[in-house]
Amino acid sequence: MLKQLRLKYIILILLSVAITPGCSLFHKSSRQKAEKKMAATEAKGNKEYEDALRQHKKNQSKRTGKMMKKSKRHSDRLNRGKKKNHTRKHC
Repeated sequence: MLKQLRLKYIILILLSVAITPGCSLFHKSSRQKAEKKMAATEAKGNKEYEDALRQHKKNQSKRTGKMMKKSKRHSDRLNRGKKKNHTRKHC
């Protein structure tokens, strides 16, 4: 008796799944696909940029490398007050 009842419920579930149209949870929309592709392209571009920057720094002489580091530290120090905290909420 119990097996027949389970079998009926299983058949009912299978029929309801077969009859209902595709669920949007299982199928990605074209917008989601485009966003995913765009994010992958952006990540690839960022990686290529970082690799190129690393290679550029590696190709410089020691003197130029030191000068570049000093210049970056100096600009960071000058721009420290200009950075905005975007996580703070205003009342």
